[in-house]
Amino acid sequence: MNTGQVILTFTETLNQSTINITQFTFQLVQNSIISVPMLARSRWGYNYTVQVNQTNEVLNYTLTGGAVGGGQQAFVFTLSSVDLNRFKRLGLCSEAQRQQSCYVTLTNASAWDMVGLPIVPIGGLAAQQARYFTPDRNPPSMNNFVSIDMNYDTITLVFNETFNISSFDPTAIRIQKWSYNNYPVDGYFGPIILTGGFNFLQLNDTTLQFTLTAYDMNRIKQQGQILCYQTREACYIRFNTTLVKDMAGNPIVPLVDSAVSTPLDYVNQIVLDTKGPILLSFMLDMDKALMDLTFNETVLAKNFDGRKITFYNSAVNETASYSQRIQVGVFYPDVTPPVLTAFKLDLTNKLIILIANEPITLPSVVVTGITLLSSNTSNPFSNHTLLNGTVSYCSPEITYLRTCVQIRFSPSDQLSIQLNPNLSKLPFLSIANGTFADVFNNKVLGIPWNGAFPLTMLLTDTMGPQVTSFTIDMNTGLMEMTFDDIVDSSTFNPTGSQGLTLQGEPNSATTFAYTLTGGTKTASPSGFTIEVNLSIADLNAIKARPGIATSINNTYITAGVSTIQDLQYLGLIISSGLQASQFTSDKTPPYLSSSTIDMNSGQLLLTFDETVNAPLLKLIDLFIGSASNYSLPYVVVYGLTGGSSTLNYSTSITVTLSVSDLNALKCFAPNLVTSGTNSFLAFNRSTITDMNANPVIEVSETNAIMMTLIPDKNYPSIVSYNLNLTAGTIILTFNDSTR
Repeated sequence: MNTGQVILTFTETLNQSTINITQFTFQLVQNSIISVPMLARSRWGYNYTVQVNQTNEVLNYTLTGGAVGGGQQAFVFTLSSVDLNRFKRLGLCSEAQRQQSCYVTLTNASAWDMVGLPIVPIGGLAAQQARYFTPDRNPPSMNNFVSIDMNYDTITLVFNETFNISSFDPTAIRIQKWSYNNYPVDGYFGPIILTGGFNFLQLNDTTLQFTLTAYDMNRIKQQGQILCYQTREACYIRFNTTLVKDMAGNPIVPLVDSAVSTPLDYVNQIVLDTKGPILLSFMLDMDKALMDLTFNETVLAKNFDGRKITFYNSAVNETASYSQRIQVGVFYPDVTPPVLTAFKLDLTNKLIILIANEPITLPSVVVTGITLLSSNTSNPFSNHTLLNGTVSYCSPEITYLRTCVQIRFSPSDQLSIQLNPNLSKLPFLSIANGTFADVFNNKVLGIPWNGAFPLTMLLTDTMGPQVTSFTIDMNTGLMEMTFDDIVDSSTFNPTGSQGLTLQGEPNSATTFAYTLTGGTKTASPSGFTIEVNLSIADLNAIKARPGIATSINNTYITAGVSTIQDLQYLGLIISSGLQASQFTSDKTPPYLSSSTIDMNSGQLLLTFDETVNAPLLKLIDLFIGSASNYSLPYVVVYGLTGGSSTLNYSTSITVTLSVSDLNALKCFAPNLVTSGTNSFLAFNRSTITDMNANPVIEVSETNAIMMTLIPDKNYPSIVSYNLNLTAGTIILTFNDSTR
């Protein structure tokens, strides 16, 4: 470890040119076999523990380079400085343990003999221990005074070998202007002996960096342009043997004064101080807007930039870019009340904007102290005092001046202002005493009605209304629409491609969609909410589409630009695929409103008060009787046995009677379906349902309803005949029942 050489002896002559030094690994001890319990699973699925032998890992280092000398059976490896220093830092072949910490392994690619046979490898389990050990007796020395950093107060040194950082003592260092010093310590031109240091860092095997104490760095800076300033040759380092030791405990070679200067003596790089002067105290007069600053040194007044000053409300350092905060020394508070300088009305964002000559505090704003007037007289035609509202700073003043606050109208205030053109066009502003205050709680003086502040700027409404939510009641056919702005109910028009469409999916391109017709109206006044009364035709048309409005999950609207307008006649902002916020399903059962039986065509027309689920019609539940009370003994009753019916979802169903049923009914003539007085219909609740599965209201057999009758006017005709000469008979077949 003194010369950095390893002597290896082999059993026979090796071909020196084949030796690969990077195939040799040194390790702290031999590897060993250890038994480790592991969980295993049997073929029958049971878990059990087995002992598995593994090779333990030990500290090791593989050479990266170096020189090979000697010959035949004995070779000398001269380690590179990198490998030697790494040995020392890792504790391989250490002074304390010597041979007990020095083992070597090699692979079969390490070398070949003279006939080309590879060397027998040595693994970790059989690692060879060093026979002889020569400890390090060479003292370390400094190779480079790398830098002194006047900004971060650090010194960086490089030594010729690995050092023991725990032995480092910065008080052994002396910084001076020349290589040879004739001046007293700490005197003008004199050297500075360090009093300490901290944050010792071993940047790599041979490089050390530490931080000077603030006291030592300030002593160096106090030398001004004399010591360690710009010129490297004005910054020398000296130290004694107590500075540091190597890993074997050898103290460093001291660096003492010399009449001859060498580059080793002085610093390689100086990072100059770029820190500015320090603010010691300041005075602040908030009433007169004055500030006095006192620094630790003379400053150049023409370079002063007040935009770089930041005030904080606490001494806590929240930003790393500021190392210190100074509390005000003398403070004069503001005692002057604020003054209103401008008043704006923003009808797009529904805001009243107040601008003062100084910052306003939000909690001090009293919304009910603000009144809009139609004129600046004692008795204006119209006036409105705000009832409520949300107060905030105007953007982008949220974090800047805060001289501007905005009051967002409450819905009731918005209605009162926007529905009154005298207040929404060119209003005046009156405020009560104390409507707002500055940061020192100086309250604004009131502005009376007869001296009301004129409007500074009117921002007219440029944005159309938008639907924010809607509800629908499929029982009553009532839809309630809510908007983000006041809408003019008289402009409601749900028809056309830009009207109001109900759909079963958010996607407006869905096939499950229905656009309302002109029969749907609203009687609501202008406001944020209107009630839309769906026409019976629209309501039944919606119900006839099972993919729309059967639950909240398939109830959406797309409201086009022409659906409705706001008070400025701005069209609706298209709301596409808005889901209902509340849905009331149809719970009302359908009922039969009329029925017509046509004995010519053999068809029965059933008309209901709402759309019914036609495919579910049970024909066999339909009973035709000659009177309204089927229980009477003289009443003829006939139940349909079959037939067909239309399958469209609709309020009307056309039933085509089977030929047998039609002829059977005619056979009962003149007692059944020959006049309105003997044509009645009855059915039960299971006969049909509406689109929401509500069963139809029963028409009982004791209270059957009279049907409209279209009597049979068709003459019968012979379809075929059979002549039997043996029996002397003839059989005639007609297309209709005959007597």
